[in-house]
Amino acid sequence: MSKNINDEVAKRIKILIQHLGITTAEFCRKTGLSRQTVDKFKAGIHGPSVESLDKIIKSYPELRLNWLVSGEGMMVERITDDEEDFLIKMYEMEVKSKKDPRLTMSFVSAVQWFAQEHKELEQLDTNIKFLSYNEGEHSEFRASLLLYQLQRRFISEVLRRTPESPSSLLDSVAPIDKLNDRLETLKKDINEVINLKKGG
Repeated sequence: MSKNINDEVAKRIKILIQHLGITTAEFCRKTGLSRQTVDKFKAGIHGPSVESLDKIIKSYPELRLNWLVSGEGMMVERITDDEEDFLIKMYEMEVKSKKDPRLTMSFVSAVQWFAQEHKELEQLDTNIKFLSYNEGEHSEFRASLLLYQLQRRFISEVLRRTPESPSSLLDSVAPIDKLNDRLETLKKDINEVINLKKGG
């Protein structure tokens, strides 16, 4: 690649890392590229090889190769129109039409949980890939994370739906302070699993 092309690719790699909201170190862990190599890309010293491009695309399949190489088109693949239409229609028919604030809040909450849990799983997968854990260990960590995520979501939803003056039944089964304590423990457990430690 010529110097001008290298400079343009360097700009797009910087834009990509900013778009992903991650550090260069995290980008290196995810792609398996060395920090020295990525720093050279970002400085425009040389452009990525075919092998490097392949690693980047495999790590971020939503990224458009054409954009990374030439700057043309969109940076990432958008959700297809059919899928977007389906989601909008589903929301309008099953949620919005009911005119129930609680249902709307539950829908929004479910979307937020999905996004957060997906991000946590990606962080775990990146750390496992970087440290070359075997498949069995990978499965064990993922299973632990999924279990903690389900517990966290359940307790969070119970707390969200519990009135400020809970019934005596809830008080006798699961006092609010105990639920909050368990929620804090789960947050620590999730963080430990993501960082490849055994949760409590």
